[in-house]
Amino acid sequence: MARLVPGHIEHLRKLERVLTNEMRTAVEIGTGWCPTIPLGLTERGISVHTYDRFPYVTEEAIAASQSAVGGDWSKVHYHAPGDATATGLRDNSVDLSFSIAVFEHIPYETLRDMLRETYRILRPGGIVYHEIDLRDYFAEFDSSITTVNFLKSGNEAWRWIGQNDIHYHNRLRASDFRALFRDFELFAFEARTDERASEALKRLRVAARFKDYELADLAVSVIVVVARKPETLPLHLPVT
Repeated sequence: MARLVPGHIEHLRKLERVLTNEMRTAVEIGTGWCPTIPLGLTERGISVHTYDRFPYVTEEAIAASQSAVGGDWSKVHYHAPGDATATGLRDNSVDLSFSIAVFEHIPYETLRDMLRETYRILRPGGIVYHEIDLRDYFAEFDSSITTVNFLKSGNEAWRWIGQNDIHYHNRLRASDFRALFRDFELFAFEARTDERASEALKRLRVAARFKDYELADLAVSVIVVVARKPETLPLHLPVT
């Protein structure tokens, strides 16, 4: 797991840009195999609740992370198996909620419930930070295809190819995620476009599900969402 640490440090540095001295409690959605980011946050006086479906973190991974960023594992509350749609935390008790390359692997309905729970536990003014990878991961292993190749598959075909226990990608696009965050005040919605994918989309016959999307939306490869829970709550229910 030590090989994963440098990449996690890079994400930690990006996350540090939204930290404030007043933050004391954070929630991570999707711990993964390497707890570098939660441990790095404890070095800054932040206690972290981190949730994952399975207990991937090992003693080796903890040691490798601590060697790189320090931190106190006793201040990391590791919920695995855990449910980020029902954290058990108090209303308005969290300063920061974040994830790194996780939201693309979660069904839409579950994402909606997670964001509803995030809204509940965040204090007014609390921050959300999410890096979301929208690319077709198969392109990492097959140079003949692009990061939008999976958009040509119909829903039924994709359920067999890319929505199974081994590999799951929801294929939500940037506009879909923007809509999911509608009850938060957006500070930034960074959309990085894959130029090769943009060219491929001019020729790609996309599945019916994606016919009404703009090509620029379909070509987005990564998004970074930075937002906050409003100080004044909206009149309608959050993330419905």
